[in-house]
Formats: sequence, structure tokens, C-alpha cells
Amino acid sequence: MSPLFIVAMFLFIITAFLCVVVFVGRNEVLYKRFFAWWLTFWGVPETLQKNLPTEMYVRQAKILSWLFVFLAAVTFCTGILMLYLELYL
Repeated sequence: MSPLFIVAMFLFIITAFLCVVVFVGRNEVLYKRFFAWWLTFWGVPETLQKNLPTEMYVRQAKILSWLFVFLAAVTFCTGILMLYLELYL
């Protein structure tokens, strides 16, 4: 395998990850569950978790999901370009 092929596959893996982030960011229930898990993972007590403005974070996740859509499109197109260079040059 050539380096271009390896880079292209890496870009496709990044694209898949970005698509998962977009899916979770746009689904409010999944995002709230992920946010609760993330806070629990880092040791934030339940009493503090209840006082956090989760609606604000859900709104920010929806805004950031558009950025991730753009990044996924760019990495996918770059991966296609890398495969084109690999196959036809």
C-alpha cells in the first residue's frame, strides 16, 4: 500500500467519526445522555449536574454540528482526491 492510500483511508475514518459526532450533536436525547455520562466520568457530583444549563449545551452542540458537517465534507473530498491521485497518476 502506498502512502497516498493510507492517508485516504485515514481521512475516511475521520469522516466517519465526524458523522457520528454530527448525529449525536443533533439528537437532543443522545447528547443529554452523553453529556451526563461525560460529567459523571470526570467526577462531577449529581447535585452539581442538576444545576447545569444543559439546554445551552444542546444548542451549542447543534451549532457545532454544522461545523462538523463542513469538516466531514472536506475530509471526504480530500480522501477521494487522494484515491484519484493513487489510481490515475
